[in-house]
Amino acid sequence: MGVATTLATRRPARLGLVAAIGLGVVLGGAAAADAAIGHVRTQSSPLTVRSGPGTSYAAVGAVARGARITIVCHTKGSRVKGPYGSTDVWDKLGDGRWVADAYTSSSDPSPECSPSALDTVAVAYRGSRPCSTDERPYTNGRVPRSALCTLRDARSESLRPKAAAAFDGLSAAYRQHSGHALCVTDSYRSYDEQVAVKATRGRWAATPGRSEHGLGLAVDLCGGVDRFGTDAHLWMVVNAPRYGWTHPGWADAGGSLPEPWHWEYTG
Repeated sequence: MGVATTLATRRPARLGLVAAIGLGVVLGGAAAADAAIGHVRTQSSPLTVRSGPGTSYAAVGAVARGARITIVCHTKGSRVKGPYGSTDVWDKLGDGRWVADAYTSSSDPSPECSPSALDTVAVAYRGSRPCSTDERPYTNGRVPRSALCTLRDARSESLRPKAAAAFDGLSAAYRQHSGHALCVTDSYRSYDEQVAVKATRGRWAATPGRSEHGLGLAVDLCGGVDRFGTDAHLWMVVNAPRYGWTHPGWADAGGSLPEPWHWEYTG
């Protein structure tokens, strides 16, 4: 492991294959050459294995206390307290399988996970087609109802046809991952609605006629996505781009106007 968040000296470990002693769970395939070899250090019970780097991800197995594991890479997720203290580091054991670093020990450092290694979704969206073929450009905030499509999992919200279909796919993938759809607080805004939002939110809202919401190409999300560093937000950062949705740089934590909830469709 050997990352900066380690709060105690780890016991040495020998090289070996991934094993799940006593539970018959095999995690991942061949390890990369720079992977670390470690052991599970729970007090007594097995260590839960999850589909992503955090406690909100689905449990997909367990590894017995003392089991030898191959740590492919590490990244940050939800904070967990274990025998080695409290840390937000999570170890990747194989495709889609993660354990809390607070319950592992290793004398070897593991590399930081690349963006591709953080991919926790292995599902291609099938089914939704745009409700309309009207993708003509309209004045910001003046998009007619016939050129908007209602979101499948948020019936009071709507977007332009292709953006809505892509978001429905993204939400379906998130439902498979978490058990529930993406939470939406806002989507298309008419010009008058943007005027009202600007009046109440000030600098946190775009000038009427210049908002991506007025084009039907933006959503504001809730349910954890609206907070930087959560499992839900990390999932979106990794997976939203495959559906054409991005988090603009100005809205990043270090951007000019940090808004973790704001996402835009770029196709």
